[in-house]
This record gives sequence, structure tokens and C-alpha cells, in this order.
Amino acid sequence: MRESTGPYSFLVKKTLSIILLLYSVSLFFFPELSAQDAQFTMFNSNPLWLNPANTGNFDGDWRINGSFRNQWAATGSPFRTASVGADTKFYLLNQKLAGGLYFLNDESGIGGLSFNKLYASVAYEKNYKENYFSIGLQAGYVFGSVNSWLNWNHLTGDFDAPSDEENFSGKTSYFDLNAGLRWKRSIGIFEPNVGISLLHLNKPNKSFFDGDEKEGIEFVFHTDVKVKMNDEFFVLPAILYRVKGGPSQTIVGTNVGYNFLGNKTGVKQVYCGVYIKNGIFNELDALSVLLGATVRRLDIGLSYDFNMSNLSKISGKMMGAFEISFIYKSISTVLNSYSIPCERY
Repeated sequence: MRESTGPYSFLVKKTLSIILLLYSVSLFFFPELSAQDAQFTMFNSNPLWLNPANTGNFDGDWRINGSFRNQWAATGSPFRTASVGADTKFYLLNQKLAGGLYFLNDESGIGGLSFNKLYASVAYEKNYKENYFSIGLQAGYVFGSVNSWLNWNHLTGDFDAPSDEENFSGKTSYFDLNAGLRWKRSIGIFEPNVGISLLHLNKPNKSFFDGDEKEGIEFVFHTDVKVKMNDEFFVLPAILYRVKGGPSQTIVGTNVGYNFLGNKTGVKQVYCGVYIKNGIFNELDALSVLLGATVRRLDIGLSYDFNMSNLSKISGKMMGAFEISFIYKSISTVLNSYSIPCERY
């Protein structure tokens, strides 16, 4: 890349800085814009993204899951996020462990800001008096890039040619470290599940320039409580709270589901739900509706976000988000063991 000096170099750097600054400001007013930390409405359908301690938290030998989110398609430059994960359980020295892999691709609208993230996670679970505790650790690598529209050429006066700015590479990569805790148990008709996770523990440098721009630590709290009304009906209220620095996001809502008993078609369960994004600590951002079903060992979910923020009023367009997810769990080949007391004569 050719070195540039003088007023043109100053203009280039200022232009790029202003664009990136506007992007950062937009994250404060519209948290869903974040490409660094992708958003999913159906957060419980993306367990390894939600919390490393969720690794191995399922009934079966192994599990695969995937999610795809398409947001703000009406603008012509939608935000797209796709993820896929897989995890399995194993025992080491009679201790219950789990391992998994997780990949995410996040593309953010007109700017072509794109991130590819690949993580490996491990978790350890311990049962104590019908309480299930697990701790998880997740390590991975992140690759980021910005397309040529941000590149400025002082000879042509547009953003379509390669940039002469020596400090801007258009790419970044860094090591990332996450950790989490989870607790669950059954209490009569209630099945509470609570987790916390800390993301970007190592505060990696995410800058696209030669400088040092630390990624802040993000705190994530999530909980849901399955309430069995009877053998057929259940409700599942859930909460997600995320905060990094000042901006925060909440997702609050509930699912209502029905279990099919003895259904020979393979459909085991159907459910629907309504959620709101923000509206508690911040201005209401979106109203989300979702539908889902469990067919044999496959869980499928669909959701749509109706944008309620000021952005939809400014654009005059339907600024929603469509999301689809799936989870497939294998059968369990681990036999349950029971201890039968035997009196000695």
C-alpha cells in the first residue's frame, strides 16, 4: 500500500474515523446494529452462542444446531447472521464433561462489515442434591473485514478505489475468550434454569487501524422457568439481559406449548411465543412473535421482529427481522444406573 502524506492523508483518516464513529454511535441508540456481538431473538435455540456452560446441556449423546437471521431487508442492504454449532458429552475419570464447536458469520448492511468467528468450548457439570451446576469455557478466533465502500481515493474523489491510507487495512483478527456458569433443577411443576456468561474476557484488540481498540467485557444474564400446567400444557417465560459498557439490551417474553402424547405422526410438541426487546431499561425496540415445533428429535423455530424504534418511523419502511433456527439431538446410549440397597443377613 502506497504511503500518503499531507492534507489528503489527513482527510482520508478523518473521513474513515467519522464513518466508524457514526457506526459506533448507532450501536448506542440501536443495539441490534452490533456486528461485534450478534443478536438472536430465539436465544435459547442457540445454546453455545448464549453461554459456554450450555455445552452438553441436553438429553442425548450429541447435538447440532443452526440459526439464520435476516434483518432490515427493506433497506436493500440487510444485516445477516448465520451460525452453526455442535456439541457432545463424555466422561473422564467418572466426571461429566462436554465439548463443542461453534461458528458464526455476521454481515452488517451497506458497509460490508463482516465478522467470522470460530470457537471451541468445554464444560463441566456437577450434580449436588438435585441441583445441576455447570461451568464452561470458550476460546476462539475472530476475523473481521470491511468492503471497499469505506476506501477513499483522493485522485478519483470517491470510495470505490483502493485507499491510500496507510493505517487502515480493512481487516482485523484476534483471539477471543468467553466463560459462563449455569444452574438448573426441578421443583415440583417448575424447572428453573439460570445462567451468566462473560464475553471477551481477554479484552482483544479489534481495531481496523494500527492502533489499539479494546473489546469491552460483555455481561450476559439469562433465565427461563418451564412451568408444567399438566401433562399436555406448559408455559416457558424467559429473560435475556446483555450489557457492555453503557448500552444494554433486554429480551423478555414467554412461550406457551402443547405436548402431543402418543402421537404416531412424530410431532411431539408445538409452541408459540411473544417477546419484547428492550422496553424495560431502554425504549421499546421490537415486538417479536415466534412459532415452533418438535418433530421426533428435531426442534424447529421461526420468529419475526416488528420494529418499534424511531428508525422505522424515519425510514417509513417495515424494518423487521426474520429468524429461523433448528436443534437436532441424538438419542442417548448411556444407560441409567440405579442403586438398590441390599440388607445383609
